[in-house]
Amino acid sequence: MECLLATQPRLGVTAQQAERGPRELRVDLEQIPLGQGRAFVAGGIEVAVFRQRDGQVFALHARCPHRGGPLADGLLGAGKVICPLHGWVIDLASGECWYSHDKLPTYPVRVERGTLIVTLEPQLGEAP
Repeated sequence: MECLLATQPRLGVTAQQAERGPRELRVDLEQIPLGQGRAFVAGGIEVAVFRQRDGQVFALHARCPHRGGPLADGLLGAGKVICPLHGWVIDLASGECWYSHDKLPTYPVRVERGTLIVTLEPQLGEAP
């Protein structure tokens, strides 16, 4: 699996300018089958990226707050993921956990020309 970080300088962009800009994870959309999730580490951040059967994509912190279960391996459906270790349910859009007051960080995600782009600046919650 190849993923690229946008923090690497590009033509016409100095290293200092690249560091100030948002960090991004770029992945070929086809690497994530419909109805599944995949885990990535980028910029020292563990991110789980999910692609629902309806084509919607979500990204959030990769570990369950309960016991650190790998969320990308969980069951996906109806905008939620179920942790494979102990069945905790986490909302993909908000990062909210059903069984506690925990809220996982979520990350902005978009698709451009077959590439899934995750901005590695958390939207919600606190970084675990």
